[in-house]
Amino acid sequence: MPTYDYKCDACEHAWELFQSIKAEPEKKCPACGKKKARRLIGAGAGLIFKGSGFYLTDYRSKSYKDAAKADKSASESASSKSDSSAKSVKILSYGDTRSTPANQELVVARMRAAYAADPALQSIALHTGDWVSGDGESYWTSQFFVNTNPQMHAFQSEVPIEGVRGNHEGAGKYFKKYFPYPYVSNFYWSYDYGPVHVVVLDQYASYAPGSAQYNWLIKDLASTTRPWKILMFHEPAWAAGVHENNATAQKYLQPLCKKYRVDLVLNGHNHYYARAVVDGVSHITNGGGGAPLYTPDPTYPYIVITDESFSYCEIDIQDTTLALTARRADGSVIETFSINHPVPHAKANLNTRTEQTVTTVVPDSFSECNMLI
Repeated sequence: MPTYDYKCDACEHAWELFQSIKAEPEKKCPACGKKKARRLIGAGAGLIFKGSGFYLTDYRSKSYKDAAKADKSASESASSKSDSSAKSVKILSYGDTRSTPANQELVVARMRAAYAADPALQSIALHTGDWVSGDGESYWTSQFFVNTNPQMHAFQSEVPIEGVRGNHEGAGKYFKKYFPYPYVSNFYWSYDYGPVHVVVLDQYASYAPGSAQYNWLIKDLASTTRPWKILMFHEPAWAAGVHENNATAQKYLQPLCKKYRVDLVLNGHNHYYARAVVDGVSHITNGGGGAPLYTPDPTYPYIVITDESFSYCEIDIQDTTLALTARRADGSVIETFSINHPVPHAKANLNTRTEQTVTTVVPDSFSECNMLI
């Protein structure tokens, strides 16, 4: 259950209350007794990730922490995600939620239905940026932490959300306020989640060769021992138009993705779903989280599939296989594709090319190809 902030408009007393997401907001102030209390929406949905593994704590309330400790099964589940020996995990991904909370509500409702059917999906959600329209408090309270949108409100209390800074987050003052991750610098960092190493880049700080972020990225990718690697940044190197492909990401990041065998690149920025495959690396444009949709152009280089829809992704890693299902807000499937590692390749000989099989299934069609990476 989440912890809510309350404030009394009569005496200005402020307090926290641990209660079910289904509970009605408290009206009576415990200090003055007047029914002038109101529930605030704000940083209570924020989460902190700590340490070299994955550790999740609520930083708002001691009562919440005490209740979480009492929930043994939840504790064991969270612990397993940071276990270096873990071979399986399921992850949600979405992005570009800005501007239109009603559309985001539809996507979030579908994700909640997904983990109601498969509780393993209630693990972590990766956000590809442009959470809101601007770097101001009012954008966050009107577009993301929206008390009148019950699905969004519930989702934020049920699933830890981690993601990148988009261009609309501007300088990131309020992004950092609500999501104070242990950044290396600016807004880049990395963490392990079960068998996955997740790298979060900040495209609005230099990542050119010789920069602090670029040097850190090389060391980070070279040192991870996790068999699967996911790289996140906002503006895609390869997508299907509207916002053009990011040439800087193509020039500086793609060679590192190839060299260090990054399996999946998650982006947003363009408001649709698209997948490109470049040198064996799958680039996913996952920008259908609620912002007004764009029309993709499937003729762009390296594009495999596009779909103009509000959508999200389900990532399912089982030992040597990663399966990604892109799903529309109405529940229909855009595509499912899988990446297979014949042998674990973290810390492998980087001069040895390992065969990776990518299988794609789309409605009413099937195709399979083998690629050497």
